[in-house]
Amino acid sequence: TPQRGVQAFSLNASVAGGNLSVSDTVFNDGNVKLNPFRVGIYLSADNVITPGSDTLIDSRTVVDLQKGATSSATQSISLATIPTGTYYVGMYADDLFQISEVNEGNNAKASSSAFDIGPNLKEILLSGTITGGNISISDTVQNVGSATATAPFNVSFYFSTDTAFDGGDTLIGSRTITSDLGANGTSSASASYPIPPALSVGTYYVVSFADSGNAVTETNEGDNTRATAGNYNIGPDLVVFSLTANPSGGNVIASDTERNQGNQAAGPFEVSFYLSSDNTLDGGDLLIGSRTVAAGLAVNATNSASTTLSLASASPGDYFLCALSDSGTAVPETNDTNNSKCATTVLHVGPDLKVFSLTISKSAGNVSVSDTEQNAGNQTAGAATVTFYLSLDQTLDGGDVLLGSRNFPSLAVNTTNSGTNLFTPPGGTAAGNYYVIAVTDSGNVVTENNSTGTGETNNTLVSSITVPIP
Repeated sequence: TPQRGVQAFSLNASVAGGNLSVSDTVFNDGNVKLNPFRVGIYLSADNVITPGSDTLIDSRTVVDLQKGATSSATQSISLATIPTGTYYVGMYADDLFQISEVNEGNNAKASSSAFDIGPNLKEILLSGTITGGNISISDTVQNVGSATATAPFNVSFYFSTDTAFDGGDTLIGSRTITSDLGANGTSSASASYPIPPALSVGTYYVVSFADSGNAVTETNEGDNTRATAGNYNIGPDLVVFSLTANPSGGNVIASDTERNQGNQAAGPFEVSFYLSSDNTLDGGDLLIGSRTVAAGLAVNATNSASTTLSLASASPGDYFLCALSDSGTAVPETNDTNNSKCATTVLHVGPDLKVFSLTISKSAGNVSVSDTEQNAGNQTAGAATVTFYLSLDQTLDGGDVLLGSRNFPSLAVNTTNSGTNLFTPPGGTAAGNYYVIAVTDSGNVVTENNSTGTGETNNTLVSSITVPIP
Protein backbone atom coordinates (compact mmCIF):
# COMPACT_ATOMS: atom_id res chain seq x y z
CA THR A 1 0.00 0.00 0.00
CA PRO A 2 1.52 3.39 -0.95
CA GLN A 3 2.28 5.51 2.11
CA ARG A 4 3.31 9.05 1.52
CA GLY A 5 5.05 11.27 4.04
CA VAL A 6 7.52 14.14 4.27
CA GLN A 7 9.35 15.17 7.37
CA ALA A 8 11.05 18.45 8.40
CA PHE A 9 14.38 16.82 9.13
CA SER A 10 16.66 19.72 10.13
CA LEU A 11 16.80 23.50 10.29
CA ASN A 12 19.67 25.92 10.87
CA ALA A 13 19.23 29.69 10.88
CA SER A 14 21.72 32.50 11.41
CA VAL A 15 21.92 36.25 10.97
CA ALA A 16 24.98 37.87 9.39
CA GLY A 17 25.78 40.75 7.09
CA GLY A 18 22.25 42.06 6.95
CA ASN A 19 20.79 38.73 5.85
CA LEU A 20 18.98 35.83 7.42
CA SER A 21 20.47 32.53 6.27
CA VAL A 22 18.21 29.49 6.52
CA SER A 23 19.36 25.94 5.77
CA ASP A 24 16.67 23.27 5.76
CA THR A 25 16.50 19.54 5.01
CA VAL A 26 13.33 17.55 4.29
CA PHE A 27 13.10 13.74 4.30
CA ASN A 28 10.74 11.45 2.41
CA ASP A 29 9.71 9.06 5.15
CA GLY A 30 7.08 7.29 3.02
CA ASN A 31 7.46 4.30 0.70
CA VAL A 32 6.86 6.02 -2.65
CA LYS A 33 8.29 8.89 -4.59
CA LEU A 34 6.63 12.20 -3.79
CA ASN A 35 5.05 14.58 -6.22
CA PRO A 36 6.35 18.19 -6.19
CA PHE A 37 5.64 20.08 -2.94
CA ARG A 38 6.64 23.38 -1.36
CA VAL A 39 8.80 24.01 1.69
CA GLY A 40 7.91 27.35 3.32
CA ILE A 41 10.22 29.44 5.53
CA TYR A 42 8.33 31.30 8.24
CA LEU A 43 8.76 33.83 11.02
CA SER A 44 6.77 33.10 14.14
CA ALA A 45 6.24 34.75 17.50
CA ASP A 46 6.62 31.34 19.10
CA ASN A 47 8.27 28.07 18.24
CA VAL A 48 5.14 26.51 16.73
CA ILE A 49 5.09 27.04 12.97
CA THR A 50 1.60 27.47 11.58
CA PRO A 51 1.09 28.21 7.87
CA GLY A 52 -1.57 30.79 7.32
CA SER A 53 -0.98 32.63 10.59
CA ASP A 54 2.81 32.89 10.70
CA THR A 55 4.68 35.09 8.23
CA LEU A 56 6.02 33.43 5.08
CA ILE A 57 9.35 34.98 4.11
CA ASP A 58 10.61 32.51 1.50
CA SER A 59 9.91 29.11 -0.05
CA ARG A 60 11.31 26.47 -2.37
CA THR A 61 9.79 23.63 -4.42
CA VAL A 62 11.00 20.05 -4.04
CA VAL A 63 10.51 17.84 -7.16
CA ASP A 64 10.59 14.03 -7.37
CA LEU A 65 11.81 13.29 -3.87
CA GLN A 66 12.43 9.53 -3.83
CA LYS A 67 11.50 7.40 -0.86
CA GLY A 68 14.16 7.54 1.88
CA ALA A 69 15.79 10.55 0.20
CA THR A 70 16.45 14.02 1.53
CA SER A 71 16.46 17.45 -0.04
CA SER A 72 18.50 20.32 1.39
CA ALA A 73 18.80 23.96 0.50
CA THR A 74 20.08 27.23 1.91
CA GLN A 75 18.30 30.50 1.33
CA SER A 76 19.47 34.04 2.12
CA ILE A 77 16.78 36.55 2.98
CA SER A 78 17.50 40.28 3.28
CA LEU A 79 16.68 41.61 6.73
CA ALA A 80 15.52 44.82 5.09
CA THR A 81 12.41 42.97 3.96
CA ILE A 82 11.56 41.83 7.48
CA PRO A 83 9.71 44.08 9.91
CA THR A 84 11.58 44.80 13.14
CA GLY A 85 10.76 42.31 15.84
CA THR A 86 11.74 39.16 17.71
CA TYR A 87 11.03 35.94 15.86
CA TYR A 88 11.55 32.21 15.74
CA VAL A 89 12.58 31.03 12.27
CA GLY A 90 10.79 27.91 11.08
CA MET A 91 10.22 25.62 8.14
CA TYR A 92 7.12 23.76 7.08
CA ALA A 93 7.41 20.90 4.61
CA ASP A 94 4.43 20.75 2.22
CA ASP A 95 2.99 23.98 3.62
CA LEU A 96 0.41 24.04 0.77
CA PHE A 97 -0.76 20.53 1.81
CA GLN A 98 -0.24 19.13 -1.70
CA ILE A 99 0.55 15.65 -0.41
CA SER A 100 -1.84 13.43 1.44
CA GLU A 101 0.37 12.07 4.20
CA VAL A 102 0.13 9.30 6.70
CA ASN A 103 1.56 11.68 9.38
CA GLU A 104 1.04 15.40 9.14
CA GLY A 105 2.55 16.05 12.57
CA ASN A 106 6.23 16.08 11.69
CA ASN A 107 6.24 18.66 8.92
CA ALA A 108 7.35 21.67 10.98
CA LYS A 109 10.57 22.58 12.72
CA ALA A 110 11.57 25.87 14.45
CA SER A 111 14.83 27.40 15.58
CA SER A 112 15.78 26.64 19.14
CA SER A 113 15.90 30.33 20.05
CA ALA A 114 14.40 33.54 18.80
CA PHE A 115 16.20 36.13 16.68
CA ASP A 116 16.05 39.89 17.15
CA ILE A 117 15.50 41.14 13.64
CA GLY A 118 16.03 44.85 13.15
CA PRO A 119 18.30 47.67 14.20
CA ASN A 120 19.25 48.33 17.82
CA LEU A 121 20.97 51.61 18.56
CA LYS A 122 23.19 51.87 21.59
CA GLU A 123 25.57 54.45 23.02
CA ILE A 124 28.84 52.61 23.60
CA LEU A 125 31.12 55.56 24.50
CA LEU A 126 30.39 58.88 26.21
CA SER A 127 32.60 61.52 27.82
CA GLY A 128 32.43 65.22 28.57
CA THR A 129 34.84 68.01 29.41
CA ILE A 130 33.83 71.41 30.77
CA THR A 131 35.77 74.46 29.66
CA GLY A 132 34.47 77.82 30.80
CA GLY A 133 30.73 77.95 30.22
CA ASN A 134 30.70 75.11 27.66
CA ILE A 135 30.79 71.34 27.76
CA SER A 136 32.48 69.34 25.02
CA ILE A 137 30.78 65.98 24.55
CA SER A 138 32.25 63.02 22.68
CA ASP A 139 30.10 59.99 21.97
CA THR A 140 29.90 56.86 19.82
CA VAL A 141 26.62 55.27 18.76
CA GLN A 142 26.64 51.69 17.50
CA ASN A 143 23.94 49.71 15.77
CA VAL A 144 24.22 46.45 17.69
CA GLY A 145 21.19 45.07 15.91
CA SER A 146 20.96 42.83 12.88
CA ALA A 147 19.45 45.25 10.36
CA THR A 148 20.30 48.70 9.08
CA ALA A 149 19.18 51.74 11.07
CA THR A 150 17.88 54.19 8.52
CA ALA A 151 18.98 57.80 8.88
CA PRO A 152 18.34 60.51 9.80
CA PHE A 153 17.96 60.18 13.55
CA ASN A 154 19.10 62.25 16.52
CA VAL A 155 21.37 61.72 19.50
CA SER A 156 20.49 64.05 22.39
CA PHE A 157 22.46 64.93 25.51
CA TYR A 158 21.06 65.84 28.92
CA PHE A 159 22.19 66.92 32.36
CA SER A 160 20.78 64.51 34.94
CA THR A 161 21.08 64.37 38.72
CA ASP A 162 21.53 60.60 38.43
CA THR A 163 22.69 58.11 35.80
CA ALA A 164 19.19 57.32 34.52
CA PHE A 165 17.36 59.40 31.92
CA ASP A 166 13.93 60.73 32.80
CA GLY A 167 11.61 63.53 31.78
CA GLY A 168 13.00 65.90 34.39
CA ASP A 169 16.48 65.99 32.86
CA THR A 170 17.73 69.15 31.14
CA LEU A 171 18.55 69.12 27.43
CA ILE A 172 22.08 70.23 26.60
CA GLY A 173 21.95 69.75 22.83
CA SER A 174 21.81 67.13 20.13
CA ARG A 175 23.43 65.94 16.93
CA THR A 176 21.93 64.31 13.83
CA ILE A 177 23.23 61.11 12.28
CA THR A 178 22.62 61.58 8.56
CA SER A 179 24.00 58.29 7.20
CA ASP A 180 22.44 54.86 7.63
CA LEU A 181 24.09 52.60 10.17
CA GLY A 182 24.38 48.99 9.09
CA ALA A 183 24.64 46.12 11.51
CA ASN A 184 27.59 46.83 13.88
CA GLY A 185 28.11 50.21 12.24
CA THR A 186 29.15 53.17 14.41
CA SER A 187 28.90 56.94 14.39
CA SER A 188 31.25 59.07 16.51
CA ALA A 189 31.32 62.81 17.03
CA SER A 190 32.56 65.55 19.36
CA ALA A 191 30.82 68.87 19.79
CA SER A 192 30.77 71.76 22.23
CA TYR A 193 27.52 72.97 23.77
CA PRO A 194 26.81 75.94 26.07
CA ILE A 195 25.80 74.96 29.59
CA PRO A 196 22.11 75.90 29.93
CA PRO A 197 21.99 79.15 31.94
CA ALA A 198 18.72 78.17 33.63
CA LEU A 199 20.15 74.93 35.00
CA SER A 200 20.06 74.92 38.79
CA VAL A 201 23.37 74.85 40.60
CA GLY A 202 24.27 71.29 41.45
CA THR A 203 26.07 68.10 40.52
CA TYR A 204 25.06 66.36 37.32
CA TYR A 205 25.86 63.45 35.05
CA VAL A 206 25.68 63.76 31.27
CA VAL A 207 23.22 61.27 29.81
CA SER A 208 23.08 60.56 26.07
CA PHE A 209 20.01 59.23 24.28
CA ALA A 210 20.44 57.52 20.90
CA ASP A 211 17.43 58.02 18.63
CA SER A 212 15.88 60.44 21.09
CA GLY A 213 13.14 61.25 18.58
CA ASN A 214 12.19 57.58 18.15
CA ALA A 215 12.68 57.79 14.39
CA VAL A 216 14.03 54.23 14.22
CA THR A 217 11.95 51.20 15.18
CA GLU A 218 14.33 49.02 17.17
CA THR A 219 14.39 45.54 18.58
CA ASN A 220 15.17 47.00 22.02
CA GLU A 221 14.13 50.53 22.92
CA GLY A 222 15.35 50.16 26.49
CA ASP A 223 19.10 50.37 25.96
CA ASN A 224 19.41 53.68 24.11
CA THR A 225 20.85 55.76 26.97
CA ARG A 226 24.24 56.00 28.62
CA ALA A 227 25.63 58.17 31.43
CA THR A 228 29.12 59.50 31.96
CA ALA A 229 31.23 57.68 34.51
CA GLY A 230 31.84 60.86 36.48
CA ASN A 231 29.69 63.84 37.39
CA TYR A 232 30.10 67.58 36.91
CA ASN A 233 29.67 70.54 39.24
CA ILE A 234 27.51 73.10 37.45
CA GLY A 235 27.21 76.67 38.66
CA PRO A 236 29.21 79.80 39.45
CA ASP A 237 32.20 79.62 41.78
CA LEU A 238 33.35 82.92 43.24
CA VAL A 239 36.85 83.35 44.63
CA VAL A 240 38.98 86.23 45.87
CA PHE A 241 41.59 86.04 43.15
CA SER A 242 43.94 88.61 44.72
CA LEU A 243 44.03 90.89 47.77
CA THR A 244 46.49 93.50 49.01
CA ALA A 245 46.32 95.75 52.08
CA ASN A 246 47.94 99.21 52.07
CA PRO A 247 47.79 101.29 55.29
CA SER A 248 46.92 104.94 54.78
CA GLY A 249 46.54 107.11 57.88
CA GLY A 250 43.67 105.78 59.92
CA ASN A 251 42.55 103.55 57.08
CA VAL A 252 43.60 100.54 55.10
CA ILE A 253 43.09 100.46 51.33
CA ALA A 254 41.90 97.02 50.26
CA SER A 255 42.66 96.25 46.62
CA ASP A 256 40.89 93.07 45.60
CA THR A 257 40.00 91.14 42.45
CA GLU A 258 37.00 88.84 42.46
CA ARG A 259 36.77 86.05 39.88
CA ASN A 260 34.03 83.66 38.79
CA GLN A 261 35.91 80.45 38.06
CA GLY A 262 32.70 78.44 37.68
CA ASN A 263 30.78 77.55 34.53
CA GLN A 264 27.67 79.70 34.97
CA ALA A 265 27.29 83.46 35.39
CA ALA A 266 27.06 84.84 38.93
CA GLY A 267 24.52 87.50 39.85
CA PRO A 268 25.23 90.57 42.04
CA PHE A 269 27.07 89.92 45.30
CA GLU A 270 28.87 91.60 48.20
CA VAL A 271 32.54 91.43 49.11
CA SER A 272 33.16 92.00 52.82
CA PHE A 273 36.45 92.85 54.52
CA TYR A 274 37.58 91.73 57.96
CA LEU A 275 40.47 92.16 60.34
CA SER A 276 41.80 88.82 61.55
CA SER A 277 44.41 88.14 64.20
CA ASP A 278 45.67 85.29 62.02
CA ASN A 279 45.52 84.71 58.29
CA THR A 280 42.40 82.54 58.44
CA LEU A 281 38.93 84.06 58.30
CA ASP A 282 36.56 82.85 61.01
CA GLY A 283 33.51 83.99 62.93
CA GLY A 284 35.52 85.93 65.51
CA ASP A 285 37.02 88.34 62.99
CA LEU A 286 36.00 91.99 62.79
CA LEU A 287 33.95 93.29 59.86
CA ILE A 288 35.27 96.69 58.77
CA GLY A 289 33.49 97.28 55.44
CA SER A 290 32.25 95.89 52.15
CA ARG A 291 31.72 96.65 48.49
CA THR A 292 29.15 95.52 45.92
CA VAL A 293 29.76 93.81 42.58
CA ALA A 294 26.47 95.07 41.20
CA ALA A 295 26.71 93.59 37.71
CA GLY A 296 27.72 90.13 38.84
CA LEU A 297 30.35 88.17 36.94
CA ALA A 298 30.20 86.19 33.74
CA VAL A 299 32.11 82.90 33.47
CA ASN A 300 35.86 83.52 33.94
CA ALA A 301 35.25 87.26 34.37
CA THR A 302 36.90 89.36 37.07
CA ASN A 303 36.06 92.54 38.95
CA SER A 304 38.69 94.69 40.68
CA ALA A 305 38.37 97.64 43.04
CA SER A 306 40.15 99.55 45.77
CA THR A 307 38.14 100.24 48.92
CA THR A 308 39.13 102.57 51.75
CA LEU A 309 38.33 100.99 55.10
CA SER A 310 38.49 102.65 58.52
CA LEU A 311 40.53 100.99 61.26
CA ALA A 312 38.79 102.94 64.03
CA SER A 313 36.62 100.08 65.29
CA ALA A 314 39.47 97.64 65.92
CA SER A 315 41.23 97.10 69.22
CA PRO A 316 44.95 97.92 69.03
CA GLY A 317 46.89 94.93 67.78
CA ASP A 318 48.35 93.19 64.76
CA TYR A 319 45.97 92.01 62.06
CA PHE A 320 45.64 90.54 58.61
CA LEU A 321 43.10 91.93 56.17
CA CYS A 322 40.75 89.24 54.85
CA ALA A 323 38.13 89.40 52.10
CA LEU A 324 35.03 87.21 51.74
CA SER A 325 33.44 86.96 48.31
CA ASP A 326 29.63 86.70 48.29
CA SER A 327 29.54 87.34 52.02
CA GLY A 328 25.74 87.59 51.91
CA THR A 329 25.42 84.18 50.18
CA ALA A 330 23.33 85.75 47.43
CA VAL A 331 24.86 83.51 44.75
CA PRO A 332 24.33 79.73 44.83
CA GLU A 333 27.76 78.24 44.10
CA THR A 334 29.34 74.89 43.36
CA ASN A 335 31.83 75.53 46.16
CA ASP A 336 31.17 77.86 49.09
CA THR A 337 34.35 76.91 50.94
CA ASN A 338 36.83 78.81 48.75
CA ASN A 339 35.38 82.33 49.00
CA SER A 340 37.91 83.92 51.36
CA LYS A 341 41.46 85.14 51.10
CA CYS A 342 43.75 87.00 53.51
CA ALA A 343 46.47 89.43 52.55
CA THR A 344 50.03 88.68 53.63
CA THR A 345 50.73 92.19 54.96
CA VAL A 346 50.59 92.55 58.76
CA LEU A 347 48.60 95.62 59.79
CA HIS A 348 49.80 97.20 63.04
CA VAL A 349 46.62 98.85 64.32
CA GLY A 350 46.44 101.37 67.15
CA PRO A 351 47.62 104.82 68.24
CA ASP A 352 51.37 105.41 68.40
CA LEU A 353 52.50 108.29 70.58
CA LYS A 354 55.99 109.63 70.18
CA VAL A 355 57.96 112.72 71.17
CA PHE A 356 58.28 114.35 67.78
CA SER A 357 60.66 117.10 68.88
CA LEU A 358 62.42 118.29 72.05
CA THR A 359 64.47 121.44 72.72
CA ILE A 360 65.86 122.70 76.04
CA SER A 361 67.61 125.75 77.39
CA LYS A 362 68.78 127.17 80.74
CA SER A 363 66.87 130.19 82.01
CA ALA A 364 68.31 131.54 85.22
CA GLY A 365 67.99 128.61 87.65
CA ASN A 366 65.27 126.90 85.60
CA VAL A 367 65.15 124.60 82.57
CA SER A 368 62.93 125.61 79.61
CA VAL A 369 61.52 122.59 77.77
CA SER A 370 59.70 122.84 74.42
CA ASP A 371 58.21 119.58 73.11
CA THR A 372 55.87 118.33 70.41
CA GLU A 373 53.89 115.12 70.92
CA GLN A 374 52.67 113.24 67.84
CA ASN A 375 50.23 110.41 67.22
CA ALA A 376 52.00 108.51 64.43
CA GLY A 377 49.58 105.57 64.59
CA ASN A 378 46.36 104.84 62.75
CA GLN A 379 43.85 105.26 65.58
CA THR A 380 43.02 108.21 67.83
CA ALA A 381 45.06 108.41 71.03
CA GLY A 382 43.38 109.47 74.25
CA ALA A 383 44.66 112.28 76.49
CA ALA A 384 48.02 111.52 78.10
CA THR A 385 50.98 112.97 79.99
CA VAL A 386 54.52 113.64 78.85
CA THR A 387 57.12 113.54 81.65
CA PHE A 388 60.64 115.03 81.60
CA TYR A 389 63.73 113.72 83.39
CA LEU A 390 67.26 115.01 83.99
CA SER A 391 69.88 112.42 83.07
CA LEU A 392 73.67 112.50 83.11
CA ASP A 393 73.62 110.17 80.06
CA GLN A 394 71.22 109.51 77.19
CA THR A 395 69.60 106.47 78.75
CA LEU A 396 66.54 106.66 81.00
CA ASP A 397 66.98 104.65 84.20
CA GLY A 398 65.99 104.70 87.84
CA GLY A 399 68.76 107.11 88.82
CA ASP A 400 67.45 109.93 86.64
CA VAL A 401 65.79 112.98 88.24
CA LEU A 402 62.15 113.84 87.63
CA LEU A 403 62.05 117.38 86.23
CA GLY A 404 58.32 117.83 85.53
CA SER A 405 55.46 116.93 83.21
CA ARG A 406 52.57 118.30 81.20
CA ASN A 407 49.27 116.91 80.05
CA PHE A 408 48.15 116.96 76.44
CA PRO A 409 44.74 116.25 74.91
CA SER A 410 43.52 113.43 72.71
CA LEU A 411 45.33 113.28 69.37
CA ALA A 412 43.76 112.21 66.11
CA VAL A 413 45.79 110.21 63.60
CA ASN A 414 48.88 112.13 62.39
CA THR A 415 48.19 115.17 64.59
CA THR A 416 50.50 116.88 67.10
CA ASN A 417 50.40 118.92 70.30
CA SER A 418 53.18 121.28 71.36
CA GLY A 419 54.01 123.00 74.62
CA THR A 420 56.75 125.01 76.36
CA ASN A 421 57.24 124.76 80.10
CA LEU A 422 59.71 126.18 82.63
CA PHE A 423 60.80 123.68 85.26
CA THR A 424 62.88 124.17 88.43
CA PRO A 425 65.25 121.30 89.12
CA PRO A 426 64.53 119.62 92.45
CA GLY A 427 66.64 120.75 95.39
CA GLY A 428 69.59 118.53 96.08
CA THR A 429 70.16 117.70 92.42
CA ALA A 430 73.87 117.00 92.08
CA ALA A 431 75.81 119.46 89.99
CA GLY A 432 76.52 118.42 86.43
CA ASN A 433 75.59 118.72 82.80
CA TYR A 434 72.27 117.05 82.21
CA TYR A 435 70.33 115.80 79.20
CA VAL A 436 66.57 116.06 79.32
CA ILE A 437 64.67 112.85 78.44
CA ALA A 438 60.99 113.17 77.50
CA VAL A 439 58.66 110.20 78.00
CA THR A 440 55.27 110.48 76.30
CA ASP A 441 52.30 108.66 77.85
CA SER A 442 54.45 108.12 80.88
CA GLY A 443 51.43 106.77 82.76
CA ASN A 444 50.76 104.14 80.11
CA VAL A 445 47.11 105.13 79.82
CA VAL A 446 47.07 104.72 76.02
CA THR A 447 47.35 101.23 74.48
CA GLU A 448 49.66 101.71 71.54
CA ASN A 449 50.91 99.97 68.44
CA ASN A 450 53.14 101.14 65.64
CA SER A 451 54.36 100.23 62.17
CA THR A 452 56.87 97.74 63.54
CA GLY A 453 54.54 96.18 66.08
CA THR A 454 56.74 97.27 69.00
CA GLY A 455 53.98 99.24 70.71
CA GLU A 456 55.26 101.20 73.71
CA THR A 457 59.01 101.07 72.94
CA ASN A 458 59.33 104.33 70.98
CA ASN A 459 57.93 106.79 73.56
CA THR A 460 61.15 108.53 74.60
CA LEU A 461 63.33 111.23 73.09
CA VAL A 462 66.62 112.62 74.45
CA SER A 463 67.62 116.26 74.03
CA SER A 464 70.53 116.86 71.71
CA ILE A 465 72.29 119.17 74.20
CA THR A 466 72.85 119.32 77.94
CA VAL A 467 72.15 122.03 80.46
CA PRO A 468 74.30 122.73 83.50
CA ILE A 469 72.80 122.15 86.93
CA PRO A 470 72.94 124.32 88.96
